[in-house]
Amino acid sequence: IARTFALIESFRSGMCGRAPDDIIRAALTRTPLALLHAASFEGAQRLANLKKLVARAAAHARDGLSLEETLRAIEREFAAERTVGESPLADETIDAVRILSVHKAKGLEYPVVFVPDLGREASPSALPGTRAAWVAREGTGYLAVRLDDGTCNLAWASWRESARRHEAAEEKRIFYVACTRAKERLILVNANGNPGRTAPWRDALERLGYRIEGGLPAAGPLLAGVRHVVVEPHPLRRPAAPLREHAFWAEAAGRFVDLAASALASSSPPIRWPAGAGDARIAGPEDPEDGGPGSSWGEAVARRDASRLAGTALHAALETWDFRDAGRLRDLATAAARRRMSEEETAASGSSFGREVEGTAEEIVEELLRSPLPGRLAAVEVLGREVPILFRDQAGATWVGACDLVYRDRDGTIVVADYKTDRIEGDPKAAAERYRAQMEVYLEALRRALPGERIRGEILFLRTGAVVPVRSGEVTRPAPPG
Repeated sequence: IARTFALIESFRSGMCGRAPDDIIRAALTRTPLALLHAASFEGAQRLANLKKLVARAAAHARDGLSLEETLRAIEREFAAERTVGESPLADETIDAVRILSVHKAKGLEYPVVFVPDLGREASPSALPGTRAAWVAREGTGYLAVRLDDGTCNLAWASWRESARRHEAAEEKRIFYVACTRAKERLILVNANGNPGRTAPWRDALERLGYRIEGGLPAAGPLLAGVRHVVVEPHPLRRPAAPLREHAFWAEAAGRFVDLAASALASSSPPIRWPAGAGDARIAGPEDPEDGGPGSSWGEAVARRDASRLAGTALHAALETWDFRDAGRLRDLATAAARRRMSEEETAASGSSFGREVEGTAEEIVEELLRSPLPGRLAAVEVLGREVPILFRDQAGATWVGACDLVYRDRDGTIVVADYKTDRIEGDPKAAAERYRAQMEVYLEALRRALPGERIRGEILFLRTGAVVPVRSGEVTRPAPPG
């Protein structure tokens, strides 16, 4: 209780005069509130709603509303939207998997829909625990009664049959809603091959020729456009002798890693992006997961978000910079940072978060200008910036993306370079290792486009000016600047 009051007092004394969206954002970043919501039921949805709250607060703050007026306006807006649904976890245009209950899926459609657990048994009936019910009939009514020994009156028998029919009809309606969400393909999943167990959804498929008679039916077509596929469970390998606890968990962890790798390999998308998750760590090792001493989880997340936006702003600025005019780079970076913030619904220029994004971008620019990298790049023949690539590898995956910079070095070698805004300590070679796979894709693309040319890659760390050459199959130490 004392800690709670101390936190409230710190907000009361420290938030005076601050913008409403800054105060609401501070409530999420300086307290465990976001973490508590994330750890609760439907945590991802809760965080999406909090993000929507901050975005609304920022919009009202720009209109000049006070904190009290902002909260009242948001309450009215959210109350009016309750019938519309939750804040979406992802933009509707993003190709993503969504997991919804049947009720939340009402009114929505998706190209492919999975309906799992077809073998679920019927919902527990309310009848066993019911002893009496009132049956209304045309202005009058009857009392339906069931005694402990099973004796009942005629009204009870009538009500029981009516309730049974209602429950069966409700099961059909829910199953209908689930199956009609698919626009192109519906995949039904059943693991219940026991004909002695009641499963309304599974049994409803008998009209499609799917019958449980002594086990699951054989694989093959059932009707036109309907196919039954049998997925065999992965066999469990039991140890010959009991394992000690440590060995047991070590073996279990190894199996999980193997299974995860197998699942990842079998689910690789047909179109892939070279950078993948590589640029997600532009904050670098100085931003640990816990945010550092005295930092909350929310502050660490906000700092990483600011670094991410600043990094993308620097990439945009370097696309048109001549590597010579320092003032021009500063202007380009500031404009790009503000443009990126305008695209982010939680980032408003002038807010504390917006100032952090601009400050991080300015910091990277100044560190870059103090390094020898601009002079080195100003002396080479630039062949292209943000050069698009598109090719299919031997495994059948299609790669699409863009190379930050392509230039011809003094010895005639064509170099594909990739900017990184990581904070690095020690040998840049170790930091470049995590981008080896990304650079391999760029090198392969240039080899195909420019056969016969000498080609190499480079990782350019903007904060230090370090240049790490990358050749196929190895990462070499950088040559001295100049």
